[in-house]
Amino acid sequence: ILYYLALTVISYFVLGNDQCVSASNRAIRVLFVGNSLTTYNDMPSLLERIASTATEKRGIETYIIASGGNSLEKVVKSRFSTPSKYFKMITSTKWDYVVLQDHSKAPISSRNQLIRSAEFLAKFNQENNANTIFFMTWAPKSKPHQISEISMVYNNLSKRLNSKVAPVGLAWDYVMKNSAIELYDFDGIHPNQTGSLLTACTIFSTISDQKCEFKSDDLPKNLPLNRAEYLRDAVWKVYSS
Repeated sequence: ILYYLALTVISYFVLGNDQCVSASNRAIRVLFVGNSLTTYNDMPSLLERIASTATEKRGIETYIIASGGNSLEKVVKSRFSTPSKYFKMITSTKWDYVVLQDHSKAPISSRNQLIRSAEFLAKFNQENNANTIFFMTWAPKSKPHQISEISMVYNNLSKRLNSKVAPVGLAWDYVMKNSAIELYDFDGIHPNQTGSLLTACTIFSTISDQKCEFKSDDLPKNLPLNRAEYLRDAVWKVYSS
């Protein structure tokens, strides 16, 4: 009897320990909700690759609900449709983080709708045990001064709703003001490949509280490693300030 009891106790601790290790090493599941600012250059995949090279490795798995011109207000209204992809995915799947990205003009031209929608979605996420991260967008290239209003709106939301904010727009503004690195695509609104890399790096630091590390193979062809490291350091300076 003592022999079998000892085996049972040993099995319990071994299996229990394995389960704990498995849980701690499980990939972080991230749902992106947004539009083309999120999907350009397959930014979520860049985030996954950055996570794979991190010093403290823990994988990131990303999923996307996005369409051109999408806004958080449209996502909220989608709950009346059948089926609503967002609400179905939140309730049926365990998410560690939900990254909410509103239309780039929302903080300027439809601030009240942004705030109401953000509050609704963050509360819904919380009720379903998912943490919200607000994706702070950047200002249009022709109106860089707008970053002051944009950052104010997202930082206030973060404090009000006790949620994280990925300060992409502020990191973007810092790089544009302090270097010759181009982040915009030809339209002055969407990101080029370097802009998407900076975006992924900022979101990675927000999730992991780590600096990004890059592999040369993951960098845009016109971005040498030393400039990528400048982006990394700029992101960390903005994020940690």
